[in-house]
Amino acid sequence: MREEGETAAQGYTCVHVTDAGEPLVQRAIAAGAVAVEVTSADLLAPVTGIVLATEQHRDPAGEADRLVALAFHGISPHGSLEA
Repeated sequence: MREEGETAAQGYTCVHVTDAGEPLVQRAIAAGAVAVEVTSADLLAPVTGIVLATEQHRDPAGEADRLVALAFHGISPHGSLEA
């Protein structure tokens, strides 16, 4: 089902990208790098948000790296944002 305002092409693209990423996620799960319950859609959502949040930033790549580290290492004071 499409979200309000979403075109058929946008819905198809999202499904296509999610499907294309699933083999990568499955390999990461098999390697023990990703939790077994993670899906490619789980990863696509924060990545999409980071892309949108940084596209107008003065250093989009640097800010995206920082936000990816924050998203995947968490906000715990015991974790490190150093990649």
